Order: sequence, then C-alpha cells, then structure tokens
Amino acid sequence: MKTPTFLGVLVLLVAACEPLFFDSTPGICRQSRVSKTVKAPRLLNLDPENVSGQEYCFTAVSFPEGYDWRRDSLYGGVPATVRLYRNGICVLEVPTGELACADADMHYYLNGHLYTQCRSGGRTVLARDGEEILRIAGEEVLAGLLPGDGMEYTLWQNRNGNGFILRHGADTLLFRSRGAVHGSLREHSLLESGALASMYGDPAFCFRLDKEWYLVRGTTQSQISPPEGVIIDMRIMDGEGCYFYQDDAGLNAAMRWKAMTYDLSRSGYRYLKSGRVYDFNGEPFCVGVLRHISTSKGFCGISGRKGSVDLIEGSRAVPLSLSSPRIYMGYSPEGRIFYYSQEGGYVWLEGRYYSFALSPGIWDGETLTMALNPLENGRKPAVWRNGKIEEVDINGFISGVYSVSQ
Repeated sequence: MKTPTFLGVLVLLVAACEPLFFDSTPGICRQSRVSKTVKAPRLLNLDPENVSGQEYCFTAVSFPEGYDWRRDSLYGGVPATVRLYRNGICVLEVPTGELACADADMHYYLNGHLYTQCRSGGRTVLARDGEEILRIAGEEVLAGLLPGDGMEYTLWQNRNGNGFILRHGADTLLFRSRGAVHGSLREHSLLESGALASMYGDPAFCFRLDKEWYLVRGTTQSQISPPEGVIIDMRIMDGEGCYFYQDDAGLNAAMRWKAMTYDLSRSGYRYLKSGRVYDFNGEPFCVGVLRHISTSKGFCGISGRKGSVDLIEGSRAVPLSLSSPRIYMGYSPEGRIFYYSQEGGYVWLEGRYYSFALSPGIWDGETLTMALNPLENGRKPAVWRNGKIEEVDINGFISGVYSVSQ
C-alpha cells in the first residue's frame, strides 16, 4: 500500500492480525461480523447508548494474517481484499488483482456502489461491485465519476498530470492532450463524484491550461475569467463556478459565486495557499488554512457568504456538518483525533489513532460516526459512533465512512 493519503499527508498505520478466508471471485464476505463493542465514556451531548437508526457503511482493506501491511514489502503480491460493510456487517469483498488494488485512494463508495480500479501492465480497469465496467489501454488516473443513462461518465487524467479524457461508458466524449483537471476523487470536499459535476443534466468540470482556466459542460468548453489574485480552489455549484482566491501575500481572500464577491479576509491572519470549497445543502463554504501573524499558530478557517463561521486551532480539520450543529473532525501529528462543535468545543479521543480515509466521518443529524485506524501494534481498526467503539476484525485499515444514501 504505497499511496494512502488524507488531505495530502502520507501516514503509516499498524493494525492487529486476524485470519480471513480468501476467494478468487468477488462476493459476500466469509467473515462478516464486527468483532466486539467497547463502550467509551459519554462525551458531551453524544449518547453512545442512543445512536440513530440511519444506515451507514464503510470501506476497508484486509490483508492475510501475519502480513505487515504497513511496510508492504510485497506490494501487490499478497491476496488482499477491498471490503464494503453495511451497518457493521461485511456485504461485499473484491479481491485485489485484476479488478482492485489495496491502495486507500483506489476505491470509492459512490451512489450506493463500491467502485474499484486497478492500474498495471499498461492498462486500467474500473469495476462496480466486483464487476468490470471499463477497460482502458493505458494507465490513467480516475478524477471524476458520475452516473447517467445507465452508464457512468468518467473523467480520466493522464498519469503525468497533463491531458485528460471524458468518457461515457467506453465512448470518448472529449480528449485533450494538454491541461490539468481541477479536483479529483481523492479530495473530501468533492466526495460525491470527484472532479465531475452535473450541470443541467450534462457532465461538467474545470481544468487549467498554463495560467488559464476553463469550464467544460458536456463537450463545450469556455474560458473562465478569474478574479484578481490566485485561485486556490473552484467547484461547480448550481450550474456556476464558485471560486476561492487570495492575493499573493495571503492577507486578502474572497469567494466569488453567481457574479457576487464575498470578502473572507481575517484581520491579524494570513492565508496560506491551501483551501477547499465545500457545498453543504447548496450553500458554499470556503475552508482555508491560516497562520496568526503575531504568534505563527496555524488555524483552519471556515467562512461563508455571511462571513466568518469558525476558526479552529490546527490546520487539519474536515467539516462534517456546516448546518446546526456545525461539526468538524481533525487530528494532530501525534496521532490524536478530535471532533469539534460550536456547542461543545473540542473533544479529544483517548488513544492514538489516525485516519487517512477519504471520508473520515459522517454526521446524520443524530449520530457522529468516525473511522479510526490505530497507531499502536496489536489493535484493530474501529468505527466510533457517539462514543461507542466497534472494532473491525481484520488485519488492515478502514478507508472511508459513508451514509448509505451517499
């Protein structure tokens, strides 16, 4: 497993070993239960004895007993499986090899399906629920995936980062030998479909060519005239591009959407050239990384059209809800995970965990669910739900937590 990433940070994790039965074809898991439940103390207003009845699922990668998957000295040479769990029960497994690989960023839960991909030997294969749906001659990087007309729209970036192809099923709709797609399926803020969005029924995305930006709808591209400054992030919302940009010094930042500009500057803080635009229920929010000018402390700043929303100490926080209550999940370099809400402040979890999951947690209105991968030897990955820890009986890691309807 060479490329596990979470917000651009490479991490190494260790989990305990447990025997598994491996099959040569995808299907229902032979070992499907969550091993046990360990109750944690009640934390703030989250009740571990009263979790919601809403369904959730998570993806995981399991390796054979005794294999040190952290070192992964036999990368690609051990019979791992990519798994989909629903409400703690494994319902699908896809063996690595022809249809999947063990990398954390090479499988996704989208639109109720488990998508896996594998690149090797000069070809790329994409599978849905363990069945091949696309085979490509050449090794390409999947940047976006959108369902439509019974077939998926897929957006592929060349591995060198220059040039891309938009496909509908196996048919090529648009090919460009130059240009870098903006966004990917590896980014939490673009979770549903990656770099692709739906614009009035057509697939749409943005790309950069040198210093110029373009918006593509279907097969028609138009140049974007960005505002003054450096564009940090951009996404398509309600049929239009939403930009998060700042000046070179990082002292002034703004969001532009639907011909309106919203000032996001914060007195006494400087924006670093990092941030994302999130879409929460049709409302845009910008999450930027800031540094206090006097103390040099790092912060995660969340702003919307009405101005500042939250300022969270530390630069590694992911918003799980920006309605009421606003909830964030974050982590420290030492392996401590916290969640933060405006009602209860910071709550740090006991133990040393890390999550390189693309979707590290979800909030369904009643229950906070988070993926935990232990740093210590001899411990299993776990799902944390309102303070109740459910250990997963595998030798491997959890790669993402999702709502079933996602």
